[in-house]
Amino acid sequence: ATGAAKTVSQWWSGGSKRSSTPPAPVKASDLKRWQSAKGDLISAAERAGVDPGVMAKIAYFESGFDASAAPIDRNNSSRNRVRQHDGRMAMSSAHGYGQFIDSTWQTMIQRYGEKYGIEGASTMSERQANRYRNNREIQAAMLAEFTRENITHGRRFGGMDDDANVYAFHNLGYGDAKKILTGMRSDPSMSVREALLQGASSRKERSRVEAVIRGNSSLYGDGSRSVSDAYRTMGEVMRRGEAFAIDARGERKGASDPTMPSVAVKVAETAPTISPPVTADKTTSEATVRIPSPPKVIAPAEAREPEAAPAVSAPMTRPSESQSGAKISIIQEVGQDVSDRRIAHIVTGGLSD
Repeated sequence: ATGAAKTVSQWWSGGSKRSSTPPAPVKASDLKRWQSAKGDLISAAERAGVDPGVMAKIAYFESGFDASAAPIDRNNSSRNRVRQHDGRMAMSSAHGYGQFIDSTWQTMIQRYGEKYGIEGASTMSERQANRYRNNREIQAAMLAEFTRENITHGRRFGGMDDDANVYAFHNLGYGDAKKILTGMRSDPSMSVREALLQGASSRKERSRVEAVIRGNSSLYGDGSRSVSDAYRTMGEVMRRGEAFAIDARGERKGASDPTMPSVAVKVAETAPTISPPVTADKTTSEATVRIPSPPKVIAPAEAREPEAAPAVSAPMTRPSESQSGAKISIIQEVGQDVSDRRIAHIVTGGLSD
């Protein structure tokens, strides 16, 4: 445990907060998906100029490294009211590593697609952009670019912890995340309710804020919790994926570095409980809505067959398979199904101008 804690401190970079505890145990199924996804995620992080450790943590938090992840309620199918691009019914159109909904995915493809070899990306319709939904490299690229944006936003508004910044902007959306951070900068003891009510002049907006607070009691309590305390908790939630961050940073560093020790991580009996934000920030961004209440959405009138994605003219390269970073050892094998994954929520990833 001591060696693992030392490694976390040694490899932490950028504005991420230092951890004083060893990485949390991980599940065998998460580890298996990480081994499959990390090449895409690390390559994308490097190309976008993002700390691969932060990239690993947000991908773990959002989808458990599952490129086909979708917020499907297996216990109550009536809540699955939205038809995904591939015909599956789900609680939203959120999909893949970053759990972007269709409109956010379209915006990211328009903004960055041509950088990754997608011709005509800047004028693509939602349906055209969805042709790239199942491309794992493009998924990782869009998540990396979005993560880079969110780190920049967080630092601009005074956030000192990149983990918490990424959590806030990816899940709360630009508008509410900005309110939390600017409120914290002006008065760290300001309550979450007071911060989120900044600029809320209509009854509808005030009701929305109260719904956000009720849906995120693990973060905000009854709304009286301070913004600084809520922000700290956001960072702690992200750092539940620290074991993967260590491995990602070690992979980038390379196995030839003699200072990169192995990390033995016990596999947890059950997945860690995470209660991410529930938001509906419609004024400045898309928003994150979680399971507590069914989203009010209307499924498309008819299903459409998913189109095959065209070839990408400039595919991303990935690290050599011969490279290896910090090794995560499985001590106990366990099973897992969708019910205990962290994708039982609707993530939209709020965008800003």
